[in-house]
Formats: sequence, C-alpha cells, structure tokens
Amino acid sequence: RADAARSAASLEADLAAEKRLAVALVDESDAANRAARASEALAKRALTAKDAAEAKLADDVTAVKRECDDLLHEARGAADARLSDCEAALKDARDRADRAERDARDV
Repeated sequence: RADAARSAASLEADLAAEKRLAVALVDESDAANRAARASEALAKRALTAKDAAEAKLADDVTAVKRECDDLLHEARGAADARLSDCEAALKDARDRADRAERDARDV
C-alpha cells in the first residue's frame, strides 16, 4: 500500500512536470509567433519605406534631369545668340574690308 501511494505520488509528480513542460512549450510557441508577427510587420514597414525612398529618388532624378535639360536649353540659346552676333560681326568686318579694298582700287 505504501508502494502504491509512492507510485501514485510519483506519477502525479510526473504528470505535473509534464503539464508544466506543456505550458512552457505553449508559452514559447506563443512568444515565437509574436516575434514572427513583429518581424513580419517590421519587414512590411521596411519594404514600404524602401518603396517610398525609391519613388522619391525617381522623382528627384526626374527633377534634376528636367533642370539639366532647362539649363542646357538656356545655354544652347545663349550660344546660338553669341554665334549669331559673331557671324554678324564677321559679315560687317568682311563688308568693311571689301569696301576698303574697293576704295583702295578706286584711288
């Protein structure tokens, strides 16, 4: 009878230990699931931030390209105007030289 009582007590202790282990495993599983959800949420936020940064970068690149195109157009316009001025000055100089040459022949 004493052996049966010790055996029953031992079984109850083993059962209690297994219950504690089961509870600990469930708690650990819950913690792992929470951590996984937190990691997933963090990854989603990081992806959203990355997408926003890429969109901003694309907008910035477009703006810089537009500004460069505007500056290039302005520079080309100024160069064309300067070229026209130089061509006009060259034509005037040639005309004067031609007149001077004619005048020198006529004398």
